[in-house]
Amino acid sequence: MATFTYPYTTPTLTVLIPNANHGDSDQHENQADLGISMSGRVYSYIKTPTTRRLLLSFSKMTYTMFTDLKNLIYKSASGEVGYLDHNGNQWRGNFLNDPFEGVNTKNFETMTMEFKGVIV
Repeated sequence: MATFTYPYTTPTLTVLIPNANHGDSDQHENQADLGISMSGRVYSYIKTPTTRRLLLSFSKMTYTMFTDLKNLIYKSASGEVGYLDHNGNQWRGNFLNDPFEGVNTKNFETMTMEFKGVIV
C-alpha cells in the first residue's frame, strides 16, 4: 500500500493506493571527489547525499485512485508531500514530473512519477 499526504506538516489531503501493482526504483545520487596529496597519492571520497530520487510506477489502478493521485500532484506543485511506502518508510519530498502524464489503457490506469525526498 502506498499513502500520499499533502501538505506534509498538517495533511489535509490523503490518497491511499491499496491494491495497485507498484514498483519503486531508488536512484542514488552519489558524488565522488578526487584529490591528490603533495606526495602524489590519489584519494577519493564518496559523498552520500541525504536526498534520494525515487521512480514510482503504479498500474492497474481504478479510475478513482488515478484521478485522486493526479489531483494530489496538481495541488502539491509548490509544497512538500508525505509518502509512506510499502516498506513502512516515511518520506518527505516533491514530485518532479508533470502530473498529467499517465497512460489510460481500457480498464487499467498506469502512472509513473519521479519523487525526490528524504527519509524522515
